[in-house]
Amino acid sequence: MDETRAECLRCDKPLTHCVCGDIVPLAPRTQVLVLQHPKERAHPLGTARFLGLGLAGSKVVVAHGLDADRHLPDPSVRAAMLFPGEGAVSTDALAPADRPEVLVVVDGTWPTARSLVRANPRLASLPRVTVPGVHESRYRIRREPKAGYLSTLEATLYALAGLEPELEGTGALLTAFDRMIDRQIAARDQSQAERRRRGSTRGYVGVPRALGEDYEALVLVYADFSHRRPDKTRGMLRLCAVRCHDGALFDELVGEGVAPADVPPGAPELHAALAAPRTARQAVAALRAFLPGDAIVGGWNGTLAARLGAELGRPAFDLAAAYRSRHGAGDGVVERILARRDIEAPPLPLGGRAGPRLGNALALARALRDEATARASTRARQVRQDGATCPTIR
Repeated sequence: MDETRAECLRCDKPLTHCVCGDIVPLAPRTQVLVLQHPKERAHPLGTARFLGLGLAGSKVVVAHGLDADRHLPDPSVRAAMLFPGEGAVSTDALAPADRPEVLVVVDGTWPTARSLVRANPRLASLPRVTVPGVHESRYRIRREPKAGYLSTLEATLYALAGLEPELEGTGALLTAFDRMIDRQIAARDQSQAERRRRGSTRGYVGVPRALGEDYEALVLVYADFSHRRPDKTRGMLRLCAVRCHDGALFDELVGEGVAPADVPPGAPELHAALAAPRTARQAVAALRAFLPGDAIVGGWNGTLAARLGAELGRPAFDLAAAYRSRHGAGDGVVERILARRDIEAPPLPLGGRAGPRLGNALALARALRDEATARASTRARQVRQDGATCPTIR
């Protein structure tokens, strides 16, 4: 087993960076419920896992919009959300009778956390509490957007200290967090020094690994959904996918709980989904069988990719974000990008909206990879030329 790659099954970190031995669990009176945005789940430096290990009775769940509602406590339970906003009260200013039995914490970047709260009216309606005082973040390896912003772990522990001043051990948990950051910084510095010494070994330049070294594992997904029901949910009508490197297709119609009036107009092919025997869960299980073992689940719609990736236990890839990081955000939707760059999408034998939309995403993924391949070729040629004239280059 390669210990540098093998992960601890408890803390989800590489064995070389396992934090389990540093964590001494606390037992607060307040139960902590962490609602984690899907994009945060695979982040290697996420701190929500620390809370799950360090706070007895706590719970960390991945939440998808309205799906978060089923994780919230019963309305009879006194709950509050740790989130800034109008009317938010510092936890140390609450009277004992007003202190929450359950502290709901939203885990994600500020944009993803706000989107999760906006998508769930019941979550948004919870009383809001904030961290007492002003603290400097100890998250030295990850830059916060503004001074005074804190990681999920820090904010939760400081909030608990306000709710339960007598609680002991929060300092020890923060010290364990410091040690994790120290190890991460040391590993990063060592890796950077090694790269400077050897030169970059990446074969593809300027794109994520999903469009470079791991391209054969990339599978793009697309789904059609019904109109929103009165309860604000939508039913899946179709789930499609294409393997980028060979163009192999997956296509399943789903008819679970969808009425004829729910089918969007202008998509007659989706009416066939009403008679489809598969449920959404069965379609996702079939997709799992289609995926390669090391699959990366991607799409122009990063939210769908993140949701399916979380459900399938596979890393997710946001194609739109990858394009923006290379070319900026001025081109808009993928159809306009392809038209402006004169990229022709491959015809995919999928009816309705699925064919062109999945084909457009595939065309853009291939174009970005081709650009990276050309850059790598130019770079390798330059290195060979420099090496022929300069004996110090090895």
